[in-house]
Amino acid sequence: MVRRPSETFQLVHPLQDVVLSPMNREDLDRIMAIESVSFPTPWSRDMFLAELSSEHPWAVIEVARAVRGDAADSQSRKRRFSEVDLDGDGVDSPIIGYVDYWLVYDEVHLLSIAVVPGWRRRGLGRILLERPISAGLMADCAHVVLEVRRGNAPAQRLYESAGFRPVSVRQRYYSDTGEDAIVMMKTLPSSDHGEESAENERGG
Repeated sequence: MVRRPSETFQLVHPLQDVVLSPMNREDLDRIMAIESVSFPTPWSRDMFLAELSSEHPWAVIEVARAVRGDAADSQSRKRRFSEVDLDGDGVDSPIIGYVDYWLVYDEVHLLSIAVVPGWRRRGLGRILLERPISAGLMADCAHVVLEVRRGNAPAQRLYESAGFRPVSVRQRYYSDTGEDAIVMMKTLPSSDHGEESAENERGG
């Protein structure tokens, strides 16, 4: 088992700066709001609290925040702003998406990626997807694995663009709809195991 990341990452987004940082309990209300508009069967508050607890040391949830990008004022670039709501055009928390994944031994298991509706199809899903991949590389994991709904073609295209390939199908995996899950995997390069041969999606 490996330690969960604790640092904050700054990434440049075409429209705003985007900062990724570990989720904390104060973020829970916002995460629940995004969850409710992203998945047919949203997770409960208790499920997220369990992910944050010491009982789940393998679990990592990172949130994406939009940051002012005024090049004329360097300080303003560091101030988080609150001009994005669930539709991307109101006044609310600056959290605009999150990624949930597990780091267990030599595997990264991507559980979910969610982005507020107003920020979808703007590259944020790909930014979030890079986090479990980068974490797996830093931890010398062998691969990243995920489940995606058979009918979620946009998510499948996103994963394929990042190097994931389908490896199996789990029939009727999703209990809410009875839909099959396609298991996808990305092999990570490592000195030990050789070279590498949607914006809203939940696996397990």
